[in-house]
Amino acid sequence: MIPEPPSLRRGVHLLARGLGRSFEGGLVPAVRRADLEVQPGEAVAIMGPTGCGKSTLLAMLALLEPPEVGELVLDGVPAARLGSGERVRRELVGIVFQFHYLLPHLSAAENVLLPLAGSALSAQQRRERVAELLHALGLEHRARTLAARLSGGERQLVALARALVNRPRLILADEPTGAVDSATGKLLLDHLFAPAGGGTPSIVLVTHDPAVAGRAHRVLPMRDGVLPA
Repeated sequence: MIPEPPSLRRGVHLLARGLGRSFEGGLVPAVRRADLEVQPGEAVAIMGPTGCGKSTLLAMLALLEPPEVGELVLDGVPAARLGSGERVRRELVGIVFQFHYLLPHLSAAENVLLPLAGSALSAQQRRERVAELLHALGLEHRARTLAARLSGGERQLVALARALVNRPRLILADEPTGAVDSATGKLLLDHLFAPAGGGTPSIVLVTHDPAVAGRAHRVLPMRDGVLPA
């Protein structure tokens, strides 16, 4: 069972011990060893050159890629005991990718609604939560616009709203400002670090930009697939 969050959704305590992952039958090591601890409500930025394993590490933290070695623990519970990765992402984790991955045939609001499928919220509550996020991001006038017709910056902001709509206790962000202009990037980061709905999520952020990393409490270097504790 995923631990029940308190009424004010605080961040999770994340502990990764010796995570490792390779591809092509072990011929391509992506993450050799990653040791990471994130306190509830703490924001940690990971910096390193392209190809050092940052995105693979985030995928393991999101339970999108299973680690071949090591252990991931959330709030004292090993990830292997938390149920399916899909359930963990639905109830606990929000992911902001470098590219938006919106469904082009759905509207902005419909894309944001997707993670709420199967939630305990009523239809009205779901609509209100989506409207709240789109309003906070200045996109209420684009709610019914198909994702295919949004600008690149608008798409990334909609993707952020989609990641935040479940009010996650852990946010994982992979170069979230890498494909937007500076004004949109600032807006995105402001809402990433202070999301609508209250609470203080834990954040693990991957970036090449020192200014973005400077928004975090700590900055950790990653190189050659190794992240020190």
